[in-house]
Parts: sequence; C-alpha cells; structure tokens
Amino acid sequence: MALCRCLAGCSILVLVLFVSGKEAVAQKFVPDHGTFDKVVSGAASGETVIVRSGNHVVSAMATLVGKTDVVIRGEVGSTIYVAAPSDTTAALRLSHCSRVKLDGLTFEGAFQTIRGVKIESNCSYVALTGCEFRYFGHHAIDIDGSNNSLTDCRSHHNLAFPGRVRVDAHGIVTLSAQRLSIKRCKSYGNSGDSFQADRGGWNNITIDDCDFWDEPIPNLTVSSQFAGEFPNPVLPVGKTTSENAIDTKHLTTSTGILTLRDVRMTGFTMNVTPTFNASALVLKERVQVTALRCIVKDSEIGWRVRAWGENMQCKLDMLNCWTENCPTGFRLEDAPNTAAQQIRLAHNTFKNCADAAVMAPSSSGFYMNSTVVNCLVHGSPLPSQFTRALGNTDIPGAKGITIPSWAMSYATSDLFLKPRPRNAPTAGALQTYP
Repeated sequence: MALCRCLAGCSILVLVLFVSGKEAVAQKFVPDHGTFDKVVSGAASGETVIVRSGNHVVSAMATLVGKTDVVIRGEVGSTIYVAAPSDTTAALRLSHCSRVKLDGLTFEGAFQTIRGVKIESNCSYVALTGCEFRYFGHHAIDIDGSNNSLTDCRSHHNLAFPGRVRVDAHGIVTLSAQRLSIKRCKSYGNSGDSFQADRGGWNNITIDDCDFWDEPIPNLTVSSQFAGEFPNPVLPVGKTTSENAIDTKHLTTSTGILTLRDVRMTGFTMNVTPTFNASALVLKERVQVTALRCIVKDSEIGWRVRAWGENMQCKLDMLNCWTENCPTGFRLEDAPNTAAQQIRLAHNTFKNCADAAVMAPSSSGFYMNSTVVNCLVHGSPLPSQFTRALGNTDIPGAKGITIPSWAMSYATSDLFLKPRPRNAPTAGALQTYP
C-alpha cells in the first residue's frame, strides 16, 4: 500500500513538472518587445514570437540564423508591411535553422525587388502554415532545404515590371529543395510562375490539393502604411501576366521527382506585351513527373512537355486528369522515339480543345502511339496518336481496355475517386461522363 502511495505521488510530481515546463516556453511579442525584424533576429532557440494584431511596418530584413524550435505566429488581423530597400534579400530569411514554424503571418510588399521569405538550403523541417505573401517585386516564397512544408499558404500578385517590361516574380520557387511538401496552397496573379522548380538539384517534391491560376491584374496601389515612401507601380491593369502554373527545370547530372495530386490550374493565356505561348504546365529537363487527378482549364496550352532526347529526358505519367477549353490540350516537343516512350497517358479527358494533342515543329517524330491508353477526346477530333485499339475514343461513356501494368497502382479510381473496374474501365477521367 505504501508503494502505491509513493508511485501515485511520483506521477503527480511528473505531471506538475510537465505542465510547468509547457507554461515556461519563452514568448516575445511584436511590437511589445520591438519591431518584427529585431524581435525575430534576436529570438533564441525554443522561443515563440507572436505578432500582435494590427499593422507593423519594418524597414529591415528579419534574419533567423542557427536556431531550432522557434515559432513565429501572427495573430488574426496582423499584417507586416515590408519597407526594406530593394537590395535586401527578403522580408524574412532563415539560415542554418531546424524545426521552425511560421504560422499565420501576412507579409505585404511595396513591389520592391525583394523576396517575401528566403529559406536557405541549410535549413530543415521548416513549416509555413496559413501564411500570405503579396505585392512583392520578386519571388514571394523562395524555399530550399530538406523536409520543409507549405500548408494553406497564399502567394499572389507578386509583380515586377521595371521599365514597363514584365520580369519573373514567381509565387513559389525552389532550386534545391529535398522532400518538399506543398499542400492546400494558392498561388495566383504573379508575373512569373505559380510554382517553379528551377535549374538545380531539387528532388522529391509533392504538390497536393493546390490551386494555381492567372487573372487580369487589378488596380493595385502601394498601401498607405508606407507613408508615400514608395511610388505606385506602373502595371498593365487588365492584362494576364503569368507564364505557367508549374514550370520545371533541372540539372543534367541528376533527376528531379515531382508528384502532382489534385492540382487545379486555370487561366494561363498571357496577353501582356510581348506575349509568348503561355501554358498551365511546362515539364522539361530531367524530371520524372506523376500527375494524378489534375484539372487544367482555359489556358493557351494545357500540358507542354519537352522531352529533348536522352540527355534531357522528361518522364511523365499522367492519369485521371481533365483538360478543358485549351486551344492545345497536350503538346509534346522534340521527342525522339526512345524519349517519347517515357511519356505515358491513361484515363485522361480532353474536352473542347481544338487540338487535343499536337507535336511541336522539330526534327524528331511523335511516337506516343503505344503509351496513350483509355483517353477520351470530346468536342474535337481524336488525334492520330491516340489509337482506338488502346481504348482511346471520342465517344463519352465508351469502355476502354484493361488497365496497363504501369498505371495499375494509380488508375483503379477516377478523377473523383470512384472505383474503376480493371478489365473494362470507362475511357477518360470519369467512370460516368457528365
């Protein structure tokens, strides 16, 4: 009995110590303990920085270096207006950090040529949740490092027009991220791409349940919070300026793996001068892409795939995707026979696309005949590369052939996760055509 009483007393002691330790987490507040840049730059490992509700104008970059287990959280109604000089790297820069969480922060720029946030390649397990970056004149979210994540974040209307000429200002960009997760994010209205994996050694990126789109530029002005310090930009109001929803580039010495699940992309038609062929996706340069249940609409080109032969081989498995109202649904460029065999399509729908699939002018042929299976083309002619013997059709509701082995693990359900029969599935992205 005495032993039981002792154990009970010890348990109470441990519980008290645990609760006390939780309550003892150090917190600092903006502005109570200074400006955002000074409080963040002075934060110690294990501390929480809370940005109070209200407007906060900062004129210097906030830098977090060599810290772990730091939380920087914005209260509802807080906005950080970044008045830093144009030669500043970013509003917030993380270097040599691990297990840092940025939660509910809203950053607004004055269209100066700085980034919203820069997470360097020596960082790991950095999580951005519910953050917003808008009105920067450079890439809004520049994220490298390993095992980092973006969840429920927004990046929009980051625009660069020096001398009234469009310059890239991407919503999300990476050069060398490893195992990056992007989930339930929105990136739109930027003068570059919604997401760009740039020409580096990035690998194992997953984009899940995200919305990327372009829209005519509204009449945007620099906030009065900047007290007239920055002039209003000269923007092509009413024009669409984004290049792509997703653009990939990669080093020639390795392969980058990218997985797209339930990504919705629309409106990529760029009509700002000078124009070029805008497309929802541009996939190129030694990447291996799996696209599942993605939706592309109202873009000049839906899927632009540049295979470029063996040295710059792009591989694509595209399954249960829906492409609609695009003059060109799918465009394969510069693909010799061996390269084209790595471009595989199953159970996709192309609706109201003048050309469901075309080959770009090049010196090489278009050899996808054996790798396009059970695709439905509705509202335009069936391309010659979509052979009917492989279940491709222009008849909604028609049955396809047995799911090929390479698609078996992905194509057992349709765009809306309705199960498919393996032996007699309906062609296209849906089991029942609307």
